[in-house]
Amino acid sequence: MAKIAVIVRDRQNEALRMSIGLTVLNDTVDIFITEKLKKKNKGNSETHLEAIRDLKLKVYSTVSGLEFEYMSPERLADKLLEYDKVLPY
Repeated sequence: MAKIAVIVRDRQNEALRMSIGLTVLNDTVDIFITEKLKKKNKGNSETHLEAIRDLKLKVYSTVSGLEFEYMSPERLADKLLEYDKVLPY
């Protein structure tokens, strides 16, 4: 079982969708949001977030004020060292 970090930046819908898909192989997937989520994306970002909540994936954010656990950029950099794979989107 691999430990995977997905960093959400520019391609937010794709990052959220990919995070959900990675759970199929029972890998540990944590999501790190580094920019404010776009209100209306062309994709189904709200549906993706709902699935992420249902799957109980850990979601961290370097942006204060979001519904997810806040993590400073410095702490994020340290935490990424714990992962086998880091996927930036």
